[in-house]
Amino acid sequence: VDELFAATAAPLPEFAVQEAVVAMRAAGSGETADSVLRLFYEKMLAQRAYSPGYFIGLAELYLQQGAYAQAEALLRRMTAQSPEPYGAHLDASSLLDRLGQPQVALSFASERMRAEPWNKEAQLAVARLEASTAALEAIARDTAAPYELRDQAAQQLAATGGSSQGFGSDELDLLARGAAAPTANPAQAGFYRARLFAAAKAAPSSQ
Repeated sequence: VDELFAATAAPLPEFAVQEAVVAMRAAGSGETADSVLRLFYEKMLAQRAYSPGYFIGLAELYLQQGAYAQAEALLRRMTAQSPEPYGAHLDASSLLDRLGQPQVALSFASERMRAEPWNKEAQLAVARLEASTAALEAIARDTAAPYELRDQAAQQLAATGGSSQGFGSDELDLLARGAAAPTANPAQAGFYRARLFAAAKAAPSSQ
């Protein structure tokens, strides 16, 4: 594999690499699959193919291997080269949070919020990472924010034990309490997310 990547000057077809990786994982060769992906991402970046997906994919591999400093440095490089100022910060923050680096994730999200204090998505990311009940409540009540973000803020309040009310929506109040949605009228408008939330809570966890 090393020889193939070293000998190939042109970018390798991504679909072929992905198919090979899937086949390797199916055959139980997870470590080899990770090595192939790492080499592919490194080669693409070396050829100045600065797709955010390559940065994120390689950073994820670094994080899974415990190379936290390398992952952060790579994500810093991604944000510096993003065509939109601060445009990749939340993607970096999401990845770091998902893979167990909440403090570094908070630094990326906070930078985006300081640059764009009006950005509701950045506000939510910071509030969630700081576990700030007051900030989450403010977002859930903010009628200028997209409803999807208000919904996420309410669900996060439930996850942190919040039980506030008065968010301007019965559904948001239910979500913030972590309560099940009404079942008398399944077609009742405005409770779609609450039913999904209740179903997800009731579903058995995957092993």
